Amino acid sequence: MKTEPTICLCMIVRNEAERLPRLLASVEGQVDDIVIADTGSEDNTFGLACELVSKFEKEGVAHVFRTEFRDFSQARNEVMKAAAGMKAEYLLCLDADEELVATPGWKEELAADDVRLRYDGPTEWWNTKIVRNGMGFHYKEPVHEYLTCGLPTTRQNLRGAFVRHHADGGQSGRLRWERDLAALLARCAEEPHNARAAYYLAQTRHCLGQKLEASRDYARRAGMRGWEEEGWHAAYKAAVCACEAGEPEGGWVNAALAAWERRPTRIEPAVFLAERLNRSGRHRLAYAVIGAAQESANPEGDALFVETEAYAWRAQDQRALAAYYIGRKVEAAHAWQTLLEDGKLPEAERERVERNLRFAET
Repeated sequence: MKTEPTICLCMIVRNEAERLPRLLASVEGQVDDIVIADTGSEDNTFGLACELVSKFEKEGVAHVFRTEFRDFSQARNEVMKAAAGMKAEYLLCLDADEELVATPGWKEELAADDVRLRYDGPTEWWNTKIVRNGMGFHYKEPVHEYLTCGLPTTRQNLRGAFVRHHADGGQSGRLRWERDLAALLARCAEEPHNARAAYYLAQTRHCLGQKLEASRDYARRAGMRGWEEEGWHAAYKAAVCACEAGEPEGGWVNAALAAWERRPTRIEPAVFLAERLNRSGRHRLAYAVIGAAQESANPEGDALFVETEAYAWRAQDQRALAAYYIGRKVEAAHAWQTLLEDGKLPEAERERVERNLRFAET
């Protein structure tokens, strides 16, 4: 029988007393050791962490310490360094606003050096959250940091566990975004060709409501070299932000079409465009766009910000709406009936779809 690998949980925390119990409850029985660094809490996070991890000391090692915060990579790397001296085979990196959701036997799947877990929700993505200990994995970039290694590594997407992200951390919200914006502006000034910094500069501007600036920064990232999936997502978001900023329609429509053509298996730009076309009464165009998009939809294998609802129900809903208005009522009724029966439609949308179905059937 295969022995399950040992795992050390690695965390940095600051003002996370409300969330830390939830995270630690999710990893109870799943990890062997714990290392937590408090980077300057003003609440009782440090004392609570010491209390909560004491139960892990019965079987493994629990280490909680304080450290100065200069940037996210520095703080996380201090935790990685402390964990490297332990016997655990793998390091699991989580934040207090996350939970590990695991199926029985999930650790038996661990085989690679770099293990990505899926973030669950309306927008899904895969991120490296587990790495093999002793290989020198470390974080890079002061904000929106990521794990890397100077040695050749293997990678896997692990299916037996995923991360539930609550996005309610003690360092989240506008103050965090404004701090990130300053750091990213400085980073882009230092390294103008840093594609990751350019992308997250655009993301941060979007979070702050700076739609026009975000659109321009996304467009700049879309034209840079680097991870193509990130470049595609930047092209798509450039169109969305330009629309939200009230830019001339011709520009953002062409941008959305170009993003869809750039990666036709990802239909988020086409769904976005169909929604706008239907709202403005151009139902034949919406029907043509969404019909072509559904034929090529296949996000399987993509790792970055997959809008699962676009594939589960939004595309079909927009096609049904367009079909209804161009006289294809039978098709529309069938599509809406299917949405009501297949279990993918959010409860908040049911009343509207039921009403649309009644109109289509009359």
